[in-house]
Amino acid sequence: MKKFGSIICSALLLLGLTVGSSAVANGAQPSMTVTFIDCDQGDSILVESNGHRMLVDGGKAVHAQAVEDCLRSKSISTLDYVVASHPDEDHIGGLPQIYNRFQVNYSYYSPYKTNTKCYKNYLSAIKSEPGSKAANSTANSRFQVGGTTVQVLSDGTGAENANDASLVLKVQCGNRSLLLTGDISSTVEQSLVNSGTDLQTDILKVAHHGSAGSSSASFLAEAAPKYAAISVGAGNSYGHPTAQALQRLQAVKAKIYRTDQMGTIQMQVQNSGIQATTQKGSAAVCKHRTTKKVTKTTPASFNGDGCAQTSAVCTACGYTKVTSAAKIAKVSAPKLAKTANG
Repeated sequence: MKKFGSIICSALLLLGLTVGSSAVANGAQPSMTVTFIDCDQGDSILVESNGHRMLVDGGKAVHAQAVEDCLRSKSISTLDYVVASHPDEDHIGGLPQIYNRFQVNYSYYSPYKTNTKCYKNYLSAIKSEPGSKAANSTANSRFQVGGTTVQVLSDGTGAENANDASLVLKVQCGNRSLLLTGDISSTVEQSLVNSGTDLQTDILKVAHHGSAGSSSASFLAEAAPKYAAISVGAGNSYGHPTAQALQRLQAVKAKIYRTDQMGTIQMQVQNSGIQATTQKGSAAVCKHRTTKKVTKTTPASFNGDGCAQTSAVCTACGYTKVTSAAKIAKVSAPKLAKTANG
């Protein structure tokens, strides 16, 4: 932890300015694509802008392949930033696989620490990524990803639990914006409202999978989202999203998108408007999955991460056998459907 925790956030800021500068220099119009990846009862959000990418969270380990498949369907091999909103397993469990399979340049994470095996695996994955830099976030710091500016609105400092330690990010792209809230409760939401921070947003990542203790009326009144995306698993034992949260979202006239009903949600964002598309069925789990650790150089005797099938290609999940020094082959994905404009 000390080895990479000592790299200060100003380094991240400098990289962010560099990442965004090429888009500005080339005169590209600001635009971004936001993908809420269907990873069951977990979060994983991909932000793309002018050839640069930021992944926020990676779902549970058991659904890491859904995240990887999404990235590979977009021919992504490098992520400029990977952000862990907070150290809960349904947000960081799948990130070690992403670090194992993709080049990650910079990492942001909440200062909240736990002693769980999941969190230790996440820190080990960051440490093992060649050339990657990592640091805690700092409230009000900004960095650029392509044509977007990302601002940290809350950095989790002083939080009494992991959920309230979630990083809250506002992603500004031209005159459009995205608000990512992790699993914060109404306590943190009210602190943000009281601080006078500009919370208005076009797209809201609904906090804590639509729990009753988040998405407070006062917070939603300030955010006034046009679109609300809820990452949630079908038939989950928590009852998410709750009727209370849905009612409050409806009260501010937000158009609600849910991964449990619609699958992966993708939003194309430009100054002229937002176009939303959905793809059902991304979070399937292979029945052969195991917990065996897989790296970029997994021996040929073992298939894709968590798949113990002995054949060259697993018919249950589509994993292709890994050979020494080779990464998993790209898994084809159907095109998005069900277009809606806003």
